Amino acid sequence: MKSVVVIGAGNMGGALIEGWLEKRSVICVDRNLRKETQAPNFKQFLSMGACFDSKLPSDIEAVVLAVKPQHILGVLDEVAASLPRHIPIISVAAGIPMGALTAVSPAHLLCRAMPNTAARFGQSLTGIYAGNLTDAQFEVVKSLFEVVGPVEVLRAENDMHAFIACVGSAPAFWLEVFSAFEMSASELSGLDKLQVRRWLEASMKAALKTLASGVEPADEQKRIASKGGTTEAGLRALGDSTLTASIRDGLVACQNRSIEMERQNSVN
Repeated sequence: MKSVVVIGAGNMGGALIEGWLEKRSVICVDRNLRKETQAPNFKQFLSMGACFDSKLPSDIEAVVLAVKPQHILGVLDEVAASLPRHIPIISVAAGIPMGALTAVSPAHLLCRAMPNTAARFGQSLTGIYAGNLTDAQFEVVKSLFEVVGPVEVLRAENDMHAFIACVGSAPAFWLEVFSAFEMSASELSGLDKLQVRRWLEASMKAALKTLASGVEPADEQKRIASKGGTTEAGLRALGDSTLTASIRDGLVACQNRSIEMERQNSVN
């Protein structure tokens, strides 16, 4: 079984570790050897020194930097000093551009990837920008992330901003919408929250199945909404609300923050 080194076991690192456990030998490096981790099924953590001061296994595919963005460049500097140059280093941090990464470690193979926390279930769509990887090493990185879900190849680094908004951060936005549905439906019906959740999960699955079939959302809405009926009344109320504007504002704010972070971390 091939090996991957993951530095950081927080929300994103922990999700990747959980998703890779069955298909990869995971070496997790926790900088502080914290007791709390977001990878509950993984128990063996090494310090930076214990991992990189000793001889690394020869079958390591890649090193994944999954620490907070403000720590990425410092950790990269530590790793680069002892890591063979043929092993790809993958940053999964938002807001740290390739220019900043290569300035710290110009001799190493570097790329950026943006998964989301659904990686723990094998359901993350991961965007990968190849950086300075060779074609062969890019295929290694791509196959690694395909273990936790499908992969989208980003041809330009600037595409990462929209990908972060629409995929990296978006599960949190969908869950916000779901929470609003759940709270409103519970108040409306007076029913138990868990019962309402089952209903809403079923309706979401139906909507997702429709999208997967290739049907346009507006066309299916017309099929569901009989003239003068309940669905039409609900859609009219939603159309009169600020729902669309709020969703747009959330995506724009997310994308703009990604752009701002890259500017702050760019090498002049």
